[in-house]
Amino acid sequence: MDFTVEDISRMLRTTGSTVEQWIANMGLPAAEIKGERRCRSEDLRRWLTAHKITVPAELLAAAHREPAPLPTFCSALERGGIYHHLAGRDKRAALAEAVERLPLPDTLSAELLLRRLLEREEMASTGVGDGIAIPHPRDPLPQLTAPLAALCFLDRPLEFAAVDGLPVYALFVMASP
Repeated sequence: MDFTVEDISRMLRTTGSTVEQWIANMGLPAAEIKGERRCRSEDLRRWLTAHKITVPAELLAAAHREPAPLPTFCSALERGGIYHHLAGRDKRAALAEAVERLPLPDTLSAELLLRRLLEREEMASTGVGDGIAIPHPRDPLPQLTAPLAALCFLDRPLEFAAVDGLPVYALFVMASP
């Protein structure tokens, strides 16, 4: 379970600005999700314990609740789809064509997703070998409400700087909120 800054300040009977200072200056692990800072319950419990701050009963109870089921790859693929005959002649063109085919929400532009995929490719190739690449943004995309995956088959294999040196013919494009 994730807790917002507001949740944490309420549980610990402190101010939101104090929690923000803990995040900024004292290493309280937090991620920005949909414009809101959140801390995982396990990270918060560990941080409080390490800083000798009493762990509230509400936080301990949260650790014993059943976690929400994680989305499956199959459900992400059902949302994203399977596409044949991508004609891109290089990595950029193939990724651009794949992104254009995806059913993206109105809040996420194809240009932004393509830019994020290309930024990730600059870090290291997502070509995993055997003709397969798994392009994905490095960071979550809060514009999505659920994970998205698409399987895209290329008309002809492309150089993708894959780990085994083989050209890529199939892309599993993935993105997550």
